Amino acid sequence: MDLTLAGWTVKSRYNFPVNDQHRISVGGEYQQQTYDYDLRLRRETCSDFTPGCEYQRGPIVAHSEYRYALELSQRYALYTDHRQPT
Repeated sequence: MDLTLAGWTVKSRYNFPVNDQHRISVGGEYQQQTYDYDLRLRRETCSDFTPGCEYQRGPIVAHSEYRYALELSQRYALYTDHRQPT
């Protein structure tokens, strides 16, 4: 099995000071990840009753029908209210 991973993340944040004791933060994040994998299977050419079966290996099957991709994305938003007691 061949596995390929690709991912990226975008983050943004803005801090807004209201006064000396009060600050507000607003932001967001977006993540995207892709998992791509190929399966290579071996086709068995013999059965348990074939003499020497453990030494005879079948051909490798690697068709496009055994290729899979999984894509995940996540989104986050944040709002934080910072207050400092005096």
